[in-house]
Amino acid sequence: MKQNSKADIVAAIFLLLVSFFVFWISRGFPSSKTGIGVSTFPKLLAGLLIIFTIIIIIQAIKNSSFSKKEPILKEFKKGHKLIIAVIIILIIYIQMLEALGFILSSFLLLITLMFIFGERRKIILLVVPLLFSVVLYLVFSKMAMVFLPEGIIENIFF
Repeated sequence: MKQNSKADIVAAIFLLLVSFFVFWISRGFPSSKTGIGVSTFPKLLAGLLIIFTIIIIIQAIKNSSFSKKEPILKEFKKGHKLIIAVIIILIIYIQMLEALGFILSSFLLLITLMFIFGERRKIILLVVPLLFSVVLYLVFSKMAMVFLPEGIIENIFF
């Protein structure tokens, strides 16, 4: 598989900026007496994303073969169709959220995104989104007491 260090660095810098922004915004979320509040999960994810993007930047710099012939943005623009597809899928997800509920909508979103990004193993495409959606729902709705849209699955099982 061809390594594309320039595009990795540009994408990682973008993710790093988004992570810092999410972490900064989540500081304003209310906290609870137990220590696990609404801000805990976004801070945790942002922190992990910061760590992993720094690792990606370091690896990309180590593996780089920068040439002055190809500009960084040219490499990054190759994935613009993928970015547009993900944005459209997220808009559809937001529209489905109220009608289908959090678990089913998130399950469908994750299957779609994983498939788009290359996952083809059926067991992984089913198990990971299902577990992730259910665990997220339980953490936010039951532990953090955050309202999430309820649909058929939430009404039957939770």
